[in-house]
Amino acid sequence: MPVPPHAPSVYFDNDEINLFVETLSDRLRSSKQLRPRFDKLVGNQWYEFETELDHFIRVNLFLTNSPTLDLQLLYRITTIFNSDDIELLEDLFLDVCLTIFPLLSAAAMNELAERLSTLILPVIKTKDQRFKQRALLNLHQKITSGSLLSDL
Repeated sequence: MPVPPHAPSVYFDNDEINLFVETLSDRLRSSKQLRPRFDKLVGNQWYEFETELDHFIRVNLFLTNSPTLDLQLLYRITTIFNSDDIELLEDLFLDVCLTIFPLLSAAAMNELAERLSTLILPVIKTKDQRFKQRALLNLHQKITSGSLLSDL
């Protein structure tokens, strides 16, 4: 069972993480609000999306490598999704966390979604393109530096 370095009393089973990614993907595909957005973002490449999501979660939880995230993909996320979508996505993430993981593990996993939401919402909400570009670059740096959960 992998142990996140920032939360050594929390354990994650590999099968639980796999189930989490599969369940979250199923819930995203069945969401009337989020499905059209994800169709624009991933098209019919759901397997690749699930693989990248699994990798992103594991890298951020266990700090095994620096996370990778294409800047163009991040830009597309900030243009396709609105703030209501991000809040719904965060709620869905929490719901799946509580369904799959024990309470403390769910809280540690959900912290990742909360941090991402907190960072991405200002970028989505801004109308000033100069600020948006700078905020997008800062967001990308924060995500790819591996520091999303480092201060826990």
